[in-house]
Amino acid sequence: QPFNLRLNILAEAFGLATGMYFNNANSSTKGIVVFYARGTVNFDLVSSPSNLEYLRSSTDLIGGVVSWENPRENAIKARKEDLAATWRRVRLKLLALKRIGALHNFDAEKYDKSQRKNGALAEAIAAHEEKVGLKSQIVGASIRLASFVEEKSSKTVSKMVHGGRQSPPPRLARNQVIFALMGCFLSLFTLSGINELIKDGSDNDLSILLGPLG
Repeated sequence: QPFNLRLNILAEAFGLATGMYFNNANSSTKGIVVFYARGTVNFDLVSSPSNLEYLRSSTDLIGGVVSWENPRENAIKARKEDLAATWRRVRLKLLALKRIGALHNFDAEKYDKSQRKNGALAEAIAAHEEKVGLKSQIVGASIRLASFVEEKSSKTVSKMVHGGRQSPPPRLARNQVIFALMGCFLSLFTLSGINELIKDGSDNDLSILLGPLG
């Protein structure tokens, strides 16, 4: 093995490494995902069935993303070819209409320039889309999820504020109102008395934090 600075640095930073194989039959993509761990890690922990299952699932996920690249590029290429074929058919149709006199203002040269301009725009869009990676897609999904949560939250708050189209609760009976008032008064009166006892016993150093009672 010839000297490789990158491998030497990895060997110093990580003491353990393992590789897992993936094979996607649909896109004929094969590869190995390498996982690193520090040399001080608990070997029994990283080799436990649950961690191996996690590594296996991670390999499938990473392999799926790698296998997705070629079909995606093929789909973009096919879309560009379909667009070019559509422009050619439209041009032939317009030329045919001009020959039979149904179209008098068609300028083939201007149309070709417009076609090239639109083709360049389509290629620029496709090139931009090719640069969009998994991270950008995750960010986009996160933004959509945040918008969905915000929309749901707004609807929930609006429903709570407006009562959710529910009728107001019935009025309490007079004896229930008196019972509630007496319960609140006695509770606050008792807390106030306990607070005074604590203050007297601690020379005003300690007290119960109470809000205004009136």
